[in-house]
Order: sequence, then C-alpha cells, then structure tokens
Amino acid sequence: MLEKNKLTNATGVGCIVVSEAGSADTRERPYEFINNVTEGQLTKKRVFEIRTASDDTFVAEAETKVEAARLAKVAMKTTKQDLICKQVYRVDDDHALAFSLKYVPSSNTKLGTYIVFGN
Repeated sequence: MLEKNKLTNATGVGCIVVSEAGSADTRERPYEFINNVTEGQLTKKRVFEIRTASDDTFVAEAETKVEAARLAKVAMKTTKQDLICKQVYRVDDDHALAFSLKYVPSSNTKLGTYIVFGN
C-alpha cells in the first residue's frame, strides 16, 4: 500500500495499524468506597502553619505562636511575599485516614494494541 501510494520516500508520513481496538471504561462509578472505622480515643494537636497569602503555599510549621512568628520572619527573607499564619488541628496517624477509594474499572475495559511506523 505504501509503495502504491508513493509514501515510502516522503518525510513526516506515518501509519497506525489497529491490531486490537481498546474499549473505554463505561462504569458510572468506577470505584469501590472503603470506609475506615477506627477505635480508641482521637487525639488532636494544635499547630501553626505559615503560608503565603497570595496562593496559600505551605512555607513552615511550628508548635507555638512565638516559634511560628520567628520562623515567619526567617522565611520572609527567602519567600519575599506576604505571609499568613493559620492555626490548625492535626489528628494522630491512627485516626487520620477517614476513607479510601479503590479504582475498579469495568470488566470489559481493555487497552488496545497498535502498530505504528513511518518516516
């Protein structure tokens, strides 16, 4: 076919042959919801996060407000942006995971196989 159409010596020409066509994921909800049930007492810890005021990028974290102020003054020299300090509460690692989602595609979903060649 390439010889017939005089495409063998043309630059920038390529062909794709579909060996086995792929099929898309057709599930409306392609996931499995897994709820994480925890036991025991939830412990929270208060921390101070220093972030940029314009795009809310994380800069530093401190345990006390005085330490956060000191870190913000040091970080101001490198970031050269307006900074804010937010008071947030963190939970322990045992209780941090609330749920997870596992990707489960449709059973008919498959990747295609293609043969690609050209100049």
